[in-house]
Amino acid sequence: MKSPIALFFLMICFAITAVGQQLNGKELLQSSAENISKSKAFTYAAKYRIKYFDNTDTTEYLSYNCEILKVPTDTVLGYFARLFNQNEERIYNGYEFLMIGHDRKGVIKDSPLITGKKFAKNNIRRECIPSFLYSEKPFSGYLSDGIDWHVSEVILDATKVWKLDFSLPTNEEITLLNISVYIEPETMYPVRVETFAKFQDIQDEYSEVWLKNLMPGDELTPDSFASLPYPDDYKVDIFMPSTMNFDLLKIGTPFIPFEAVDMDGAPQRVDQSTRQGEIILLDFWHLACAPCLRAMPKLEELYKKYRSAGFVVYGLDAFDNPTQKQETLQKFKTKMDISYPLLFSDKEMASKYLVKSFPTIYIVKDGKIIYAKVGYTEESMQELERVIVENINN
Repeated sequence: MKSPIALFFLMICFAITAVGQQLNGKELLQSSAENISKSKAFTYAAKYRIKYFDNTDTTEYLSYNCEILKVPTDTVLGYFARLFNQNEERIYNGYEFLMIGHDRKGVIKDSPLITGKKFAKNNIRRECIPSFLYSEKPFSGYLSDGIDWHVSEVILDATKVWKLDFSLPTNEEITLLNISVYIEPETMYPVRVETFAKFQDIQDEYSEVWLKNLMPGDELTPDSFASLPYPDDYKVDIFMPSTMNFDLLKIGTPFIPFEAVDMDGAPQRVDQSTRQGEIILLDFWHLACAPCLRAMPKLEELYKKYRSAGFVVYGLDAFDNPTQKQETLQKFKTKMDISYPLLFSDKEMASKYLVKSFPTIYIVKDGKIIYAKVGYTEESMQELERVIVENINN
């Protein structure tokens, strides 16, 4: 005969299993979306972290207290926001964006309506402001595209919550995309969202955002986001858009020899004086660059097609340390089926070639640059092949 304690636990397990079978994850998320839509503003404490690629763990979190007011007519962010912790405050109120750094005793001011949206968007800490909090249709992408839904009851911060697990459609670049949303049953608000993605079946990315004490911010109005006073001794800087020159080396510029290491750490020197008559393609890339990964199969195809005619390709990575990431890089090269050399240089070498965006591709012939291009498109790859064909044996 089973003890009363054993029977109690059996009943709990049965109840949890029954809940998982009866509840519909999509319907629960729809209910949460409808509840979120009822409020125009929210207050909460956010905590965000991300673990990506070959990093085994990341315990460093972004942590902010947040106030969000939905403003569908706003063309910069779609909401007003104030994020703050003991070190800083970030405020956007529709006409001004401020970063007040208490630890550095400084202020950066910007007017997005004058300089454009980019600075505010990049610095408001959007990781801590999930889109479902200000979207006119919360969770719309999840609800329309989510598949393989599963519901369970779990304990989170000593509170019983519903955990909704589901997947989103994949493609050649993202081969796995799983989502977990934790919903507090009483309020029907999400308290945590986790995302796990696999890129090219090679690199993993995991992110999580916690929304603690999420509640309607009924007291918040546009005036709540007015610029806060700060001490007179704080240094104030007005943001100025970057004047960075994104031009590449000009056609006709002499080839710049360089030294690098291969995947085994062996030193390599590339100097066209030792490769007379060959056409050299330099592809500046790195592991976290999605357009780079899309370009590589085409570069491999061109390499195999024209190497017998003196065409050489070097994949140059100035960001990933081959010693620290050797296992990931080897897995990457095998998965991508790359046979041309992957070399690892330093940022100084990339700077000499004016590399500021990826992929950056140069073609060199007779010691001079004959082609330079940034980015990946199908059209640019076709253009690349035309340049190679025109210059082979000419």
